[in-house]
Amino acid sequence: PEAGSTTRETFLGSSKDVNFAGPGAYRAGESKFSLPADQASDTFALEGAWRVETQFATPSGADAGGIRLDYHAAEVRMVLAGEGSVRVRDQDGSERTIDVSGTPRSYELVKRGAVEPGILSIEVDPGVEVYSFTFG
Repeated sequence: PEAGSTTRETFLGSSKDVNFAGPGAYRAGESKFSLPADQASDTFALEGAWRVETQFATPSGADAGGIRLDYHAAEVRMVLAGEGSVRVRDQDGSERTIDVSGTPRSYELVKRGAVEPGILSIEVDPGVEVYSFTFG
């Protein structure tokens, strides 16, 4: 893809957070998040109870945490670690489950022929650590 045509790499750790669109501040510690009514392009927002660490974010409650990702890319990857499942739903309604186990690894979420805008709704089980999103 042409430089600048895709969403920039997005980190969920507090030390490099970029592209956060949720209401309120994004900082280390435990917080409850809600999705914004109007989310800007090339951003992410969290929903539910999350613990934000220096390098990653992980759901902190008994329930799954939500992420809404608004992006421009032909390929979207997510770096995950820990134990549990992640459910990814595209705006066309297609859904898939990723089983996560072990140290940080990159997982493919979207792969298509051209750079296009898109929105993903992601549910992350407690026990899964979310490090970043990368785009191509």
